[in-house]
Amino acid sequence: SVAPSPAGERIVRTVTRREQDRPVVLDPNDSAGAVETRANIEEVKAAARENRKPKLDFDVYKDRAIKVALDKMFHGKCAYCEERISAEYPLVELLCAVLAVFLYREFGVSLEVLFYLALCTGLVAITLIDIRHLIIPDMITLPGIAAGVLLNAVRTDWAAAAEAVFSSGLGDFLPATASIAIFNSIGGALLGGGAFLLIAMAYRNLRKKEGMGMGDVKLVAMLGAFFGMWGVLVVIFLSSILGTLIGLSVIILRKKDPGHAIAYGPFLSLSAVLYLLGDDLFLLAGINIGSPG
Repeated sequence: SVAPSPAGERIVRTVTRREQDRPVVLDPNDSAGAVETRANIEEVKAAARENRKPKLDFDVYKDRAIKVALDKMFHGKCAYCEERISAEYPLVELLCAVLAVFLYREFGVSLEVLFYLALCTGLVAITLIDIRHLIIPDMITLPGIAAGVLLNAVRTDWAAAAEAVFSSGLGDFLPATASIAIFNSIGGALLGGGAFLLIAMAYRNLRKKEGMGMGDVKLVAMLGAFFGMWGVLVVIFLSSILGTLIGLSVIILRKKDPGHAIAYGPFLSLSAVLYLLGDDLFLLAGINIGSPG
């Protein structure tokens, strides 16, 4: 519609199009021209709306999807930008699929397998990020702590938990925490995170520099929330062995300075996966690590 105006006044109306702004001049004294111009405006608007509608040509989309898949498999290049696709992407996807298969074999179709699959995929992401950037994101570890406590809350016999809290003395309550899932989870988070926090603070005070970041502290707290007090101690022990062996190998083979920073998150992540899925492997060596499976 055209706004009323004094006679003889020329009104300039702008019709916004996708590529450019096109000015349309309306002369109120020319009624036929004004009607024609309003029709043109509506035509331009209709054309713009039509251009914004997605063209649902499924044959085109199907052909494009096939081309993308073939490019990934055979050429290793993106179908859109022609950049080479890193081998890291399919390897990570394959690793997550293998972990999912092993988790299914260990836990079957259950609530646990969903929680542990989320844990393992998060550990894969933590490993890659820590190796590249020497950081462990809070957006993985903090929700992970909550998820570990939630999983053990579902497992908890709350009648036994209430009896341990209200009907027993302190001497009976402390041993009971290891057998009650929710208490064991909270205790594992506090034990693992607290131990690594003390180590980080001690190193900082003695060497006057950062040795272990808070990301590692939160990662161990997350593993403690999932695995409990005994489990987090096993993970810490395994990670210290792996860290020593692999860290020394890297320093010697690459001729690095002994003070060179090495990501510790991958060792914790690998140790957590070994604890979760490697029970049979340890049993072959005559060691029972008491994994959740």
